[in-house]
Amino acid sequence: MEIRISRRRFGQLAIATTTIAGFSYLASKTSAQTPGLTIAGISSRGTVITPDSSRTDVSSPSVETGDASDTSDTSQQVIISSIDLPTGRSQRGVTSAMPTDESISGFAYLIDGTPVVAITPARTTRRKGRNPTRLSFPGISRAEVTVSGLTPQQRLESLMVTPDGVLLGLVANKNGTPPVRLVEVNPNTGTFNVRLSLPSDQKYSTLAICPNGTIYTTAVANGATTLVRINLAQASVTPLVQLRLNNNSWGNGLQSLLCNNANQLIAFGAPRYIQPNALYTVDLGSGAMAKLVDFDAARVAMRTT
Repeated sequence: MEIRISRRRFGQLAIATTTIAGFSYLASKTSAQTPGLTIAGISSRGTVITPDSSRTDVSSPSVETGDASDTSDTSQQVIISSIDLPTGRSQRGVTSAMPTDESISGFAYLIDGTPVVAITPARTTRRKGRNPTRLSFPGISRAEVTVSGLTPQQRLESLMVTPDGVLLGLVANKNGTPPVRLVEVNPNTGTFNVRLSLPSDQKYSTLAICPNGTIYTTAVANGATTLVRINLAQASVTPLVQLRLNNNSWGNGLQSLLCNNANQLIAFGAPRYIQPNALYTVDLGSGAMAKLVDFDAARVAMRTT
């Protein structure tokens, strides 16, 4: 029996086959070269708490909380989940809580496996006695640490840990505008030292470091997202390629950027008006992104087990 397939259907099947093959390749490569490596995601889901302790779940994963007035009687769950790349299944793990007028601006794992989260108050919160920007350690008996040296308009974001255990991050304005500085953060004291001031003509977010020592970030300008290489030793910032998905410019920035032990970059985010976020491979030569799997989280980090 002869089966006829339309040109459009053939193209759809080819794309699907390529995506599955790439997904399987990355999963096998990751498993073979990085045993015990897991991608963990963090999200926040609001729970309204009334005086009689009844709760109404509003389930809304978020990075930014937005406008907030006096929300002293509300809090939201902070949930850390993990995802298995070969299957695409996620598993819920550690939970904690924070006020609903705060947002998760950074997420990483310290070299000893401790999760560290940068928590930032919303720009417009009017809650009395609001907490300052701080580092939190969900699921660990460890006191939160206030991040010192920030103005009320600034936040610490895009946390990343180097192979030798140094915690890095970006200090930027809460509205995302420049200037942006790459800083080294002491997770025990909350103090930071500026390592590099990034060019002031673009918005920068995300940090990733590969085993070969290369540091990457992303810059957003004029509706395009550009992959950028940072050399701390030479204090240089080098634009590389614009990110593209299905031959279209990726203009929505990223929530996170990762690099596995095979020096493969993995982007995390979503096109504008699309939910949830997803994991994508990034081709360093062309900037082409290939979707791996949806992951309902706000930010992601690499974790070794």
